[in-house]
Amino acid sequence: MHDETTSPSTETALVTGAAGGVGRAVVERFRADGWRVYATDVAAALDETDPWVDDDDVVTAELDVTDAADRERVRDRIAAETGRLDCLANVAGYALPGAVLDTDETAVRELYDVLVHGPTALARTAFDLLRAADGNVVTVTSSLARTVFPGTGHYAAAKAAAATTTDALRAECRGTGVAATTVEPAWVDTPFDERGLERLPPSADRHAAFAETYRRLERGRLLDGGLAAVSPERVARVVVHAATVARPRASYPVGWPAWGLRLVGHLPTPLVDAVRDTVADAVTRVREWRA
Repeated sequence: MHDETTSPSTETALVTGAAGGVGRAVVERFRADGWRVYATDVAAALDETDPWVDDDDVVTAELDVTDAADRERVRDRIAAETGRLDCLANVAGYALPGAVLDTDETAVRELYDVLVHGPTALARTAFDLLRAADGNVVTVTSSLARTVFPGTGHYAAAKAAAATTTDALRAECRGTGVAATTVEPAWVDTPFDERGLERLPPSADRHAAFAETYRRLERGRLLDGGLAAVSPERVARVVVHAATVARPRASYPVGWPAWGLRLVGHLPTPLVDAVRDTVADAVTRVREWRA
């Protein structure tokens, strides 16, 4: 961590989920563009990796977005050291795969706390700092919320809630100087799928009726996208663009899979189901063939 203050003119970003693949890439992109970055994550994740320990342009700080004391402490530090926040980049998140009816309701509530309630509360906590800089709130959501695959229902629903909340914030902030936008990749090339599979419901809690859903999750690429995944760096470039453009769009799809899933969502339901099944079968066969 660093205690030195910076010039009030230095553009400042707060990035959540900075220890993850996308979060780290976002921090690096802001840093390369000359920003001062507050790279935050939960304590355990920061303990595992802190590549910026000797970097004067990056401040690492513990931040659990669901914890009010953490949010206020990081806000107060930024206020004391810079007095402004040009971008709040909500990147923190994780997958919660499994059939909708098999997933523990406490786990679902915790997912919404991280993906929806926490980022909203953080924006509220930092709002005056954002106004001081005419700053942008950039939230990483997912185009998987637009075309939902079996086994990703709770994750997709939480991402859809995050996108809708951000869009409402965008509308409510008109005239305040603060903008809000979403960045929507479909799949990103990170260890996201490996960590997600660790959260699958235990075998004893899985209803036999949903066996095909679990087969596709465990043998396929529904969580990581395989060849359809974009790089974390590509997502980061879009996040920083959304943070710096004068009038950001309401949302930014990242890569052709994200655009494709958007388009599929507008098709008649029978066609949506057919495309979804075709994609799920294809990515499953590809992984099985490679194995």
